[in-house]
Amino acid sequence: MTRLRFRSCSRTSLRALFAAFLVSLLLPSIGHAESLASLRTGTLPALPGNAAADTLAVVDGRPVAIGAAGSWVLAEDRKSWAASPWKPDAPGARVASNGKQVFLLLGRADTVERVTRLTLAGGVPTTQALPPLPEPLASAQGAVTADTLYLAGLDATGATRLLQITPGSAAPQWVSRPGWPGNAGPSSLLAQTGAVFVTTHAADGGFDPMWRWSADRGWQQKPAVPGSVNGPARALGQAHSLYLVNEPGGATLKTMHTITGSWATLPLPVNALLGATSVTPWRDGLLWQVRRIDHASTFGTAEIESGKLLLRWLDWIVIGVYLASMLGIGLYFYLREKRNSTADFFVGGRSIPFWAA
Repeated sequence: MTRLRFRSCSRTSLRALFAAFLVSLLLPSIGHAESLASLRTGTLPALPGNAAADTLAVVDGRPVAIGAAGSWVLAEDRKSWAASPWKPDAPGARVASNGKQVFLLLGRADTVERVTRLTLAGGVPTTQALPPLPEPLASAQGAVTADTLYLAGLDATGATRLLQITPGSAAPQWVSRPGWPGNAGPSSLLAQTGAVFVTTHAADGGFDPMWRWSADRGWQQKPAVPGSVNGPARALGQAHSLYLVNEPGGATLKTMHTITGSWATLPLPVNALLGATSVTPWRDGLLWQVRRIDHASTFGTAEIESGKLLLRWLDWIVIGVYLASMLGIGLYFYLREKRNSTADFFVGGRSIPFWAA
């Protein structure tokens, strides 16, 4: 048999590595694919008098329902809504929120002309206007980080625009960024760890394309959404995000890993998202409104929580077999080669088979 000689290779080490490689190939077939995160769902009480909300927002963790006749703030015990006479001066306002800070995107029809910050003062909603936009944006979507508000939409010529502002600065001003390629309007906007993710409406009604923007790399196309996005996205940690996605079989909740671009579907009760509207970030998940046949509204919630039992009995068996195999392989080759010199042990006789090389 042809043999190749290497001064720096150990025959024993190569055998051990090759065995470890074979064992690692078996692990996927032995184990089982299961999400390490679980989903906790719930409901909130209906609005008084069978009222319905046009917009949902969560200010400092407290849901606010906004309608044509006024607004309601959920009590701290989450058992009832308190009516408030405040209402936005433009109906059907869109919301940019991260579950704590809320900004209302106000305008006429599908065009955003100004932005106000929504806060709670003594449990009563109040607003503060931001500086005027450089120009109105159609089909606008917003996203909020700890200190920055992003706004994406189409200008009067149909070109894509991305704006950002730091509302808490001494003299906040809007900054224009390059728009994403094409002229498709955004279906959602997500800001996370120094990057912005824009999903756009698919031309054929299929999967929504996705684009990622960062200051150092500009715009990059990412894997498309496996469906069409319904409502805003929710940033989770450093590298995950939560989307409500419409598919041919119905609406689902999906997580996306922002680094790998992989998607995973979260388990939900049947028809939990049927008729979901006014989706907004809430706690570690999403809050949405469901319009009933009698035009009243109910509210559903879903929160991501880490699994309490990450490893099951089969996982422990696989780990035990793997460790025992590694120890056994090492012990076998040690006992087999220990009669040779120390130099010969570490260099493997300075020869290995061609297939191992």
